[in-house]
Amino acid sequence: MFKTWLCTATLALVMCVTSGLRADEVVLLNSDRLQGVVLEENDKQVVLQHSVLGRLTLPRDKVQAVFKEQVKPVPQAVVQAKPEPKKEIEPLPERKDGPFLTFLADWESTFEAGAMVATGNTEKANIYLRFNTTTKNEKRQWDFDTSYYRDQTDGDVSTNKFTAGLKHEWLFKDSPWSIFAQGRFDYDEFQSWDKRVSAAAGAGYLWIDKEDLTVKFKLGAGATKEYGSTDEDVIPELLAGFNLAWKISPNQKFTAGSTIYPDLSEIGEYRIVSDASWVIDLNTVDKVSLKVGVENEYQSQVDDGVKHNDFRLYSALVFKF
Repeated sequence: MFKTWLCTATLALVMCVTSGLRADEVVLLNSDRLQGVVLEENDKQVVLQHSVLGRLTLPRDKVQAVFKEQVKPVPQAVVQAKPEPKKEIEPLPERKDGPFLTFLADWESTFEAGAMVATGNTEKANIYLRFNTTTKNEKRQWDFDTSYYRDQTDGDVSTNKFTAGLKHEWLFKDSPWSIFAQGRFDYDEFQSWDKRVSAAAGAGYLWIDKEDLTVKFKLGAGATKEYGSTDEDVIPELLAGFNLAWKISPNQKFTAGSTIYPDLSEIGEYRIVSDASWVIDLNTVDKVSLKVGVENEYQSQVDDGVKHNDFRLYSALVFKF
């Protein structure tokens, strides 16, 4: 009696539970329909929990179709998440490029190259190489240049010259005035000296500052020392000069400059360094220009057999990077 009651209660409980869950339907090949809960469905069989017949395992080839009732999700209580504590933003690590790469990060540079070879009754060859780089901001400006010249005729070298210079200029905001310091090394096989080192400092004044035209004057003092000449004493000297830059058109630019260095140890002796150039951008090649220029250095006192003027006319291709 107790077992019969227990089975009846269990069957009723299963019916209540399964009916509360969902009512799936299995259609057999003979069109009979069985309702319950589909517990398992695969290629071989369909397992159905029937409210009266209990657990039924039906061969898949005897089942025509299986319809499952969609189970609606039980709504859950909304739990408000606690706000996460704000994380402090860590500062970006400092650049590890090193002082040299940081120093050269914003420099604009040009490389100039010119050469000529002629054969016939006279064999001639000359080469001209020059590198310039500059950087500027509101507080300072750096300029570095180096160049090399060599001329040869019938195997005889007539020019063998190298020069390199560095200039630093301190700029003042909203002021045309500036302060500069510069140094230069020169080597010339055919001068009255072999090597020359010079340094100077002074003030600059930006007289004209327009988009297409700038004119700047400079005045200062320094010293020069020659090596391989008859006078190797340190020569104190003054410095006075100007620089001009004229943008003729969007693709043409003219520059010129001249500086005189009066000798303070021997009144009346001096040297003048002058240059001028015309640069035309080539429309066919990006960042490549054609340059034609002249340079001249005049020294009032030279050794016997050495000319006072060292004049040069050149042309070269300019590559910007």
